[in-house]
Amino acid sequence: MKNTRKLVFMALFIAMEIVLTRVVSFMPSTITRISLSFIVYAFAGSMFGPIFGALSAGVGDLVGAVLFPPPGGFMIGFTLSATVTGFIFGFIKLRKGHLKRLILVLLATTLIVDLGMTTLWVQILSKVPYTTLLISRIPGILINLGLRFTILYILMQRTVQGDLYEDRHSNRSKY
Repeated sequence: MKNTRKLVFMALFIAMEIVLTRVVSFMPSTITRISLSFIVYAFAGSMFGPIFGALSAGVGDLVGAVLFPPPGGFMIGFTLSATVTGFIFGFIKLRKGHLKRLILVLLATTLIVDLGMTTLWVQILSKVPYTTLLISRIPGILINLGLRFTILYILMQRTVQGDLYEDRHSNRSKY
């Protein structure tokens, strides 16, 4: 039963990731995307851990690239970035009292993925010097960071601790 539940949630998270990344996102420039897909990564990671978060994000990116091909063509580096983001978000806990963990997760994704990996993939595709891209991407990255912190902090305050987690039915009697 647990595996079926995980599979259903993974399909749901993949579908939501595709919609939030490919349909509902905003691209103020060709090198910056502002998206709400981090909400999916946070729930997947918080509910099932880093491996599940990484799988959901990676498969979601691959399926999204097939259904909605990117303008510059597919590049595996962006899928790797999504997978690493999903993995890092696997360490988040959407519960009150986990503010330090939220800040660490957001800083890690910003430094490792947004500033590091994704900027490198854009640099490889565009042939623009890395530092030039980094400087031009910083405003969008800061907007994303602020958006992520605000929304996830609100979700942390409103989430009832037992509602999200796999073991929430463990204390109920078996039929």
